Amino acid sequence: MGITVKNEIEVQLLKKRLRFDPRTKSVIVLIFLTSVLYSSNIYLLGSLAVFSLFLAIIVRARVKFIIISLFFLSLFSLIATLLANITLTVENVYFLYAIIVCRFTTSFLIISWFFYSVEPYELAISLEKMYIPAMLVWFIITIYQFVPITARKAQEINDIRKIKG
Repeated sequence: MGITVKNEIEVQLLKKRLRFDPRTKSVIVLIFLTSVLYSSNIYLLGSLAVFSLFLAIIVRARVKFIIISLFFLSLFSLIATLLANITLTVENVYFLYAIIVCRFTTSFLIISWFFYSVEPYELAISLEKMYIPAMLVWFIITIYQFVPITARKAQEINDIRKIKG
């Protein structure tokens, strides 16, 4: 009942067909962020949030991290909504809260999808293909590598703490 060689080959071919270039992924991220920033349609924002959650789960982002982050994003959105309600006198507070939550959630999830799905060397190659100067590519890749490396080191420290008790 295990995976046969034929099925494994089909899975590898499917993965190769569904791979996007980092430039394409960055365009997708920019489209998402622009749509989230300039839209106040709750249906569009909700569908973008669900789709970005789907993308983040596909790239095998840490589910526990996403759930904790979504909790804190909703808490932050609640505080932002309360401050907006105090200062702006909004008619429907729940609608404002839903818009703020969808904006924060979609932005966070789509950026995490980009960081989890693009390797630094892929990004460097695609930036060089765009004729971006080497010093700027080096600068971008250094900043880009900081986030995953810091996350891995933090995970290693937490694992060591769990082992020690």
